[in-house]
Amino acid sequence: MYKAYALKDEWSVIFQTLPNEKAGMLIKAIYDIEQEPNFKDSEPILYAIFAMMQDYIIRESPKISDIIFDNKRARTCSQYKYFRNSVLKRDNYKCIKCGSELELNVHHIKAFAKYPKLRFEVSNGVTLCKSCHRKVHRNEK
Repeated sequence: MYKAYALKDEWSVIFQTLPNEKAGMLIKAIYDIEQEPNFKDSEPILYAIFAMMQDYIIRESPKISDIIFDNKRARTCSQYKYFRNSVLKRDNYKCIKCGSELELNVHHIKAFAKYPKLRFEVSNGVTLCKSCHRKVHRNEK
């Protein structure tokens, strides 16, 4: 499933390539879609928007498309799985903010896309539940 908050790193790269006016319009459209009561029905729309933006980037800026696809590859490699499991284990499989043991995510303190050398550093990761992870990303904006 593709949700805008889960694609934050990729979206931020896309927004940097757009004129401010177009980026603002896109951010508002994504926000409006996420606020819909039937958000799950709208997920294909988010995916379509993301796919169109990837096509735009491939045409307009091959270097940026390389960054996006490199980020996706890095998140599926064995080194990333080891990083994720190590952070979860260190944090006792609990959210460091609220203590929840449900729907855990590993959050990169320094952004995954912006700091590739820190991607697999356990000290750059913290365990957050899904709810706290969303709050952290909302506060970063």
